[in-house]
Amino acid sequence: MIVKTISPLHIGSGNELMPSDFVVRGDRVYVIDADKVFNELVKIGVYDLLEFEKYPMEGIIEKYNLNLENVSLYSIKFECEKAKESMRIREFIKCNNIPYIPATSVKGAIRTALMYYVLKENDVLLDEGIKMALRTNPKRADDYLEAKIFGYVEDRRGLRHDGKFDILRALIVRDSDLIDLDKLKVKLVDVVNNRGSVPVRCEVLEDVSVEMEMFIDYDLLDNLTFNGEIDNVNFDEKFLKNAIREFANDLIDVELREVYKFGKYKDKVRDFYVNLKQRIKNGELLLKLGWGVGYYGVSIGLLLKGHPKFYTLRKKFGLGKNPKKGFLVNNFPLTRRVCNSQPMGWVKLEI
Repeated sequence: MIVKTISPLHIGSGNELMPSDFVVRGDRVYVIDADKVFNELVKIGVYDLLEFEKYPMEGIIEKYNLNLENVSLYSIKFECEKAKESMRIREFIKCNNIPYIPATSVKGAIRTALMYYVLKENDVLLDEGIKMALRTNPKRADDYLEAKIFGYVEDRRGLRHDGKFDILRALIVRDSDLIDLDKLKVKLVDVVNNRGSVPVRCEVLEDVSVEMEMFIDYDLLDNLTFNGEIDNVNFDEKFLKNAIREFANDLIDVELREVYKFGKYKDKVRDFYVNLKQRIKNGELLLKLGWGVGYYGVSIGLLLKGHPKFYTLRKKFGLGKNPKKGFLVNNFPLTRRVCNSQPMGWVKLEI
């Protein structure tokens, strides 16, 4: 399978680079290796670093005229303005400082699409899942639906999801090849809401085409019995592709209806999504990955929004709760993430 980025993609490592971790020079940012800095200083007989307080690494490198290439883990293009105050950069996931697309991101997005696809045609199961969610711990809200759709065991403890019986055991996805660092850049992402936008600097991938291994293990399907709504009979490549296309198409439809939430970017975002709709009609497989996917992209929220129990669900789980005043905001979800005037994270799958 080939994965091609359509809009800027950020899959976070969980780490945020602090001002002491990097130096910006011209149009590049150098992520500093403290051990290399120390070794360079030892070579020239410098041991006391306590005098540097606010930006220790940058101060040290400037004072002792250290070569940035010699003391960096890596350097990439810096395609945004420096912050006036302390600046942070969200780091992209990497292996040995080289970016890649993890299998978990792709498989997780496909899992959401499959769940949506099944529930869209099964109102009874959706209602059952909502009733169970309202009775359970918020951390286990989707346990019942996950079990019923992908596979379960039932014993004296009741019905519960079990990985041994999960149909997606048969969907094999492996991490992508490592991606050229030249494709990774620091860009400004606008987190847009009804109060304006908040700029966030992120490492993002652009214009990437990378290979990933993905296939259905039909031998496993032949030798094991799966008892979820998706079972041995209906799980095949056609089913998979239909689910991905329908979820992407419906996600685009709701984003077009709510395009005003993209604020000053709404016209360009509308054009972007109209183009994606046509690409889906032409048979392309589109998926949304990483940071910026949003509430609709990581859940069955497209089905819940019009449900009579939606407000009750929001209240129980605090969806769209104002952190200071405690009330639920109107017209949830409000926030969108935009980079290059595009919604983030759209990719094309060529299977």
